[in-house]
Amino acid sequence: MAIEKGIRDQLHGNDQLLLTLRRLEHKIRETGKDIDELVREDPQVLMPVQASNSRNVLLDIELVSPVVVYQVLINILLKQNHPVICVLVFACNRVTVRRNLDQLIKYRPSNLTDYFPIVVSQDCGHEPTKKVIISYGSQVRLIEQPDKTDFPLTGKEKKFKGYYKIARHYKWALDQVFNALNYETVIIVEDDLDLSPDFFEYFRSLYPVLKADPSLWCISAWNDNGKEALVHNPGNNQIRLYCVTCISSKKLQGNCKELCYL
Repeated sequence: MAIEKGIRDQLHGNDQLLLTLRRLEHKIRETGKDIDELVREDPQVLMPVQASNSRNVLLDIELVSPVVVYQVLINILLKQNHPVICVLVFACNRVTVRRNLDQLIKYRPSNLTDYFPIVVSQDCGHEPTKKVIISYGSQVRLIEQPDKTDFPLTGKEKKFKGYYKIARHYKWALDQVFNALNYETVIIVEDDLDLSPDFFEYFRSLYPVLKADPSLWCISAWNDNGKEALVHNPGNNQIRLYCVTCISSKKLQGNCKELCYL
């Protein structure tokens, strides 16, 4: 797109414009709203840049709405600063997966849908659950674990059959998103989880930490001891992150470091 190339070239030579755009980008991330919404609520939101000879900065394009141009600018910044992170939802035979998917779609910032694609991996072959998943159309992508064979366990091992099946499902689904769909980063979600409104911001903010520290294997928002009496809550919207040497999941066993919210 010619307008995007032209604006991209001028970004490098205009510090004031870039600074203003960074502030606007932060507001978009913070509120989850797009530029159109912000302008409707506060028409002055574009004034800092408009007041600094914006017609020259914005390529003298008189026929293009300033909102359109700013949307292009913000998209450039988002592309530069945001990786594509696949959200992988594990489902089986619970039609209540709808609750989880509704929250994912609700809390995913509207301007970042391309950067948080949602993939639902279903095991069990439960048709009512599948119908719920496909009812979301292009908002999610459904993949189905094909191996439904049983595990010939005997004695005390029989009680672990469910875990064997879940582990098989995890292995297959992760192979799909990493090797078949070619995603480099994935967030694992199970279908019975309720999500915090800051779910996406939490993982987006900690992604650079994961990339910068080779000793970290994953970022976790799960806490097995996350009960009211045990969680530190200073009352000032701050959280504590701890680096631990265990995996807080029965499906993923191993020795590694994990950054956890506690």
